[in-house]
Amino acid sequence: MLPALLAALLAQAPSPPRAAVVLVSRQTGVSPERSAMLAMAISHTLADAGIKVAYNPEEALAKLSAEGHGDPQECRGRDVCLIRLGAALGAYVLVSVDIGEVLPDLALRLRVLATDDGLELDEESLVLPAKDTAQLASAVRPLAARLKEAWGTAPASDVPPALLSPKAAPPALPVPGSSSWERHAAFATSGGAAAAAAAAVAFALAGSSQRARLEVTYPVGAEQASPLSYSQASSLASDANRSFTLAAVCAGASALLAGGAVYLWHRSGVSR
Repeated sequence: MLPALLAALLAQAPSPPRAAVVLVSRQTGVSPERSAMLAMAISHTLADAGIKVAYNPEEALAKLSAEGHGDPQECRGRDVCLIRLGAALGAYVLVSVDIGEVLPDLALRLRVLATDDGLELDEESLVLPAKDTAQLASAVRPLAARLKEAWGTAPASDVPPALLSPKAAPPALPVPGSSSWERHAAFATSGGAAAAAAAAVAFALAGSSQRARLEVTYPVGAEQASPLSYSQASSLASDANRSFTLAAVCAGASALLAGGAVYLWHRSGVSR
């Protein structure tokens, strides 16, 4: 159904051209350099799928700055602001990327926004090992395939090869300890803590995005109005509150599990 919806929307609006652009809309716990590398890898994956890319992320930021449009992260995740930037770049769709890192995991949320009417056409949430971003391309391919299916045959992309050159993860260090139940429990508890932390980041990003959509307004005379109906705004506010609540619960669970893991690793290291 989604490819059919995308195809219908694309057929109705031949201008701007069928081209995409990738921009980082928010980042948490990630350096600007790392965010740029991840955005470049996502853009390159779209290009490999045969999707026309208007500008690679580095070129897009340079063009926006030169034309006085500002940085995408100044939008604070607001769709109306991001869509304006995508339109300024001549892209039909903007792929906004929220990135958050809580070691050992990297959480990303990709949203595909149409620049002509502001519709969210697709969305993908990912949780990857922070030290193995080589998995990013394969994780983004399903989203790229859905866009490709909706667009049909697209011109070859002008995007140059990605600048991302992920380093191999360092070999795992031996963990001192016995083969007792404490060591097995420590492995399980550590994994649970990491999973809970990644879930907390993902829920927090989702809540921030939902809250930003509530803040979108447009002028009506001397007043500011929301494009959302009362029921839509209430539903979105409820979703945002639920996301933030789940993020807090997951963060608390992660802290508890991490404490338990430290205790169990200590026991497994001394009980010989």
